[in-house]
Amino acid sequence: QIGWNAVRATRPHPVTDGLGPDAYCYFVNSYFAEPADPADTLGVTEYGTGFASVIGRANVVATQFHAEKSGAVGLALLERFARWDGTC
Repeated sequence: QIGWNAVRATRPHPVTDGLGPDAYCYFVNSYFAEPADPADTLGVTEYGTGFASVIGRANVVATQFHAEKSGAVGLALLERFARWDGTC
């Protein structure tokens, strides 16, 4: 998969709180990981099937997409991450 896909936040979190319904991010990948605990899913994307595209636990957040290549949406996410104090 190479291209732009929507990312939908699944629960409140300081890093993903700004993701709106038109949050498209840039993906370059051939696989996806499933979190052992579904509660760690912060965002999902549909591409043939639904998958966790943002995960987080404690003070760790990871994205399946390239935030740095995702335009204004990605830059805003990175800014929220940089300002985040590590608590939820």
